[in-house]
Amino acid sequence: QLLESTGRIIAGLLDCPAALVTPGCAAALYLGTAACMTGKDPEKMARLPEATGLKREVVIQQGQRYKYDRVVRMTGALIVAAGSDAGTTPAQLEEALGPQTLALLYPAHDEREGLVPLRQAIEIAHRRGVPVIVDAASRVYPVDGLKKYCAWGADLVGYGAKYIGAPNSTGILCGRADLVEAARLHSFASFEKHSLPGAGRPLKLD
Repeated sequence: QLLESTGRIIAGLLDCPAALVTPGCAAALYLGTAACMTGKDPEKMARLPEATGLKREVVIQQGQRYKYDRVVRMTGALIVAAGSDAGTTPAQLEEALGPQTLALLYPAHDEREGLVPLRQAIEIAHRRGVPVIVDAASRVYPVDGLKKYCAWGADLVGYGAKYIGAPNSTGILCGRADLVEAARLHSFASFEKHSLPGAGRPLKLD
């Protein structure tokens, strides 16, 4: 009940459909990826990290590869890189989105010349029916960084709450209501309260 009610309050503050408090942004990325992979299906939830037979490819631009894409792979997802270290064109990004694509991962701190900008990347992904996960860990200043990514159409956005003065071990996952709800079902609370076999049991909040 506390996770549900705090999520509603935070979603209202951020002008987004839904939110979930997590133990850090990395946990938000992990839970968000798991949510995209399984939805609210307990049988699929129980299979992770063995994701064979599920959509499991997460696309990222090659020039944006970073150490935190390991967090996404911990769910059983596979990384598919679009373009090269020199850059990625919109056509290359679209070509990388295939029938097994689970999501597009976009680190919001890394928008450089030669990369497809986030707003355009969202448009490309949505044309192919692919959700977009934005790692916006520290993108909280100016304050519109807490709202603009969902406003642009990102399906899930992760923040590190330490950047807004909260404890170091807290974060926020916000975005599409169905995906945030699926992430909540993967949480430690649902594991204990509802006996749902989610992938997020170790990610306990104080």
